[in-house]
Amino acid sequence: MPQGGGGARDKALKALGRRDMSRREIIGKLVSSGASEEEAGAAADWLEGRGFIDDGRYAQSVARRYAGRGYGEGRIRDELRRRGVSEELWEAAMASAPVPEGAAYEFYKARRRASRAGDEGGAAERRLSQAMHRRGFSWDEIMRARDRYGAETEETD
Repeated sequence: MPQGGGGARDKALKALGRRDMSRREIIGKLVSSGASEEEAGAAADWLEGRGFIDDGRYAQSVARRYAGRGYGEGRIRDELRRRGVSEELWEAAMASAPVPEGAAYEFYKARRRASRAGDEGGAAERRLSQAMHRRGFSWDEIMRARDRYGAETEETD
């Protein structure tokens, strides 16, 4: 380990004590706090060797957290990308935390019920569809949720 690597390891351990991080996040944090790329990489290697960081485990944790909050697959993948998790780990992470069946419909239904009664026009529908897309639902899921909601509300009328 390069001279001064212990300081980088100590900073990394302290950061990991606050929250779990990916390898890329740890390296970025160490470099931004003054460590060289070489020191940060060596500290990350040391942490990985001891099981303190594991991008596969971290990806699964992130996927479970976001799926549990009702986000779609697109948003979960964006979050994994943002956090520096390699694409090779995404599928396993998504399999460990599948988005619940009907999540798009439940989100749509809740938002429609919460919207103002007089705001039934196309603008409200567009805003809701855009919100769902930002939340990570595909356009197909959004359209199916809208159609299902429409069919169910027609039955109750």
